[in-house]
Amino acid sequence: FPIFERSDSPNVQALVQNYACDGSVSTTGVEEPIIPIYWNCRNGRYGRKDSWRGMRIPPHWLFDVALTSRGVRDGRPDKLLILEADATGGESDSLSLRRTTSAELDLDLYEVAQGFHNLEQCVDAPPCSFDTIRVLLVDAEMLVRKGGGYAVEADGYVRALALADVVVDARAPLVFAMTKWLESKSTGFDETKSKLFSRKTLQPIILETPNEEWFESIRAELSALGYEVISFVEALERYGKDGAIEKPMFVYENSIADTVHTIKRLEDQNFARDDMVC
Repeated sequence: FPIFERSDSPNVQALVQNYACDGSVSTTGVEEPIIPIYWNCRNGRYGRKDSWRGMRIPPHWLFDVALTSRGVRDGRPDKLLILEADATGGESDSLSLRRTTSAELDLDLYEVAQGFHNLEQCVDAPPCSFDTIRVLLVDAEMLVRKGGGYAVEADGYVRALALADVVVDARAPLVFAMTKWLESKSTGFDETKSKLFSRKTLQPIILETPNEEWFESIRAELSALGYEVISFVEALERYGKDGAIEKPMFVYENSIADTVHTIKRLEDQNFARDDMVC
């Protein structure tokens, strides 16, 4: 069950369009029930009780907890409430691998903790016991600024104050997916990887993006993994303009539409092969 700060956001509009029921009479002649599909909590109001007034989490929303292999509960609860929060920097540069700071978060760690606490209080009294698992998606190495000129990494700060039970590093799946794709496009990479590192030779890949900060952040991350990230212009200077460039290429524009269009133009103009661009 999603919670949004703005009812006019594209995510909310898409959700309403796809799943909303207008209460019209169905083919059976019975009026369809109007079931809420999201909750609206305005920015900065996660800790206020009136932000959650009327919010009820029915017991059937909770997950069943399996018995032990011996068929007994052995201290396990009957049900499990799973709460998830996205404390990343937003969607516009979610794939850039750019390091964020706590000041940039749309949903900050204070709001996360207050939202978790108040949502747990919204569970209708179930006829059984339940536990809560709080999952937080965040840049684990994001710096949380504190007074006195101090800064601590988000992962350590969240764990120290028990703000969440599970911390998911938002950058790790992206790095994993990118490197897996690169390895699949690099003939003999696994066998020669150690030799490349020993010679301090980085494997060149191309990144086409209009944003200098995105370029530098991705280059820094992949450089540590054995890759040399170069721009499309630099690739043309290095490898020439005759035929498709036989190097893996990432295209990351300001929008999905821009990215798709750029890839199409690169392929149509024979600058990139469709199996070597992502």
